[in-house]
Amino acid sequence: MAKAITESKNKVDLCLKLRNGNIVTGKSLLSSIKFATKYGVLDVPIKDLSQIDFGIIASAKTKQKIDAYVDLLQTSNEAECKRTFKSLSDVEVGAIAVLAQYLDTDQCAYPEYGVEAAYNFLKSKYEIEDFITEDIITLSGEFRFPGVSDIETIDLQTEFGELSIPREKIISAEIIPPSDAEGGKRNFKLEANQHISANANGGWLKTNIRLNKGQKFTIESKGEVVLASLSNQAHKPSGSYLPPGSAWTAGNDHDPNAAPIFGNVIYKIGENTAIYKAGTKVSTTAYASGILYLSIYETVYNTANTGHYSVTVTV
Repeated sequence: MAKAITESKNKVDLCLKLRNGNIVTGKSLLSSIKFATKYGVLDVPIKDLSQIDFGIIASAKTKQKIDAYVDLLQTSNEAECKRTFKSLSDVEVGAIAVLAQYLDTDQCAYPEYGVEAAYNFLKSKYEIEDFITEDIITLSGEFRFPGVSDIETIDLQTEFGELSIPREKIISAEIIPPSDAEGGKRNFKLEANQHISANANGGWLKTNIRLNKGQKFTIESKGEVVLASLSNQAHKPSGSYLPPGSAWTAGNDHDPNAAPIFGNVIYKIGENTAIYKAGTKVSTTAYASGILYLSIYETVYNTANTGHYSVTVTV
């Protein structure tokens, strides 16, 4: 793989989540990455990305090597198993992805030198717990594509100096867009069949708008969704709803401090903070510093929901 740091006059802000639990932020000269998919190789500008998730990926050479080692571990010779285990303990990080495929078929006569033992040793050595076996890029906060990036290291300028961090130590890289402190509008679409607060997998739309505590912003929403989870009632951002064959029932836009009700547009700042009602329109100040997230409030998620809300955020 080629090193993916491309010289550019414009530096991009990155937030790296490392496998040892640390979070590192800084500026990088990344301007684009090469991303190989099953449909071809893409040259993706960093400005179009919101996140890169790094997988544990084995090269063809590594896979061939590990396959041979696993064959050797099936011998009944203890000395041979011990030598093979020692060789496995020195292999590159990509070997973990290959060993994972053999966990259910491990037949080594000496478990302390077997596939599972080598797998656990390497995971500990490289500080890896859960992992994926391909890279995933996220565009516009919601479109995810699997493949393999050409990133080997990410160089960052931080307040503690310059760091060069190998990809195997990184879980994900969040691309932080330029500050919107001078004002501006961005438009988003909340899809009822995905962006539901009860959806544990992608229910919150990550706007990539980074707010500072006390910063003023406005969220305006319009549109109509049908929530299959609520007997196919139509809903509006205000929380008003229309039961089939009946009339619209008022929402809670009249009360800016009201708790969210079904169908409301809601927001939060940061991943693990309190949620607040946006409704049809809210103009307020950020209660914390962090990325703005949007969703549709409902306590049950149903993929049969239809429709969407159009949301405009002004900072």
